[in-house]
Amino acid sequence: MVVNKQVNNSDKLNQSSVEIAPDKVCPSANLLPIRTFNTEKYYVYICRGNNQNNMGYYVRIPKNLDSKITVPITQNVKQTEAYIAVNGEITYQITPYE
Repeated sequence: MVVNKQVNNSDKLNQSSVEIAPDKVCPSANLLPIRTFNTEKYYVYICRGNNQNNMGYYVRIPKNLDSKITVPITQNVKQTEAYIAVNGEITYQITPYE
């Protein structure tokens, strides 16, 4: 069973709303965020890729800052600017469009 969690433009793209230092968000300091999304409950980042995963990483941090998940991006659909990351049975999909 796959659970699809999708964020769209109703969650407004926001480049400057997070107090977290950019070099602390991604899996390593040199993988700075290339996209930032601000939803009602989460800060979501798309981080640059590296040798282990050249497509990059999906990072989601709750606004209460109590935890963080980092999942390798498995698909990047450039035509729609959609990013897809799969973590076991959960699929995360984020796009700035509806």
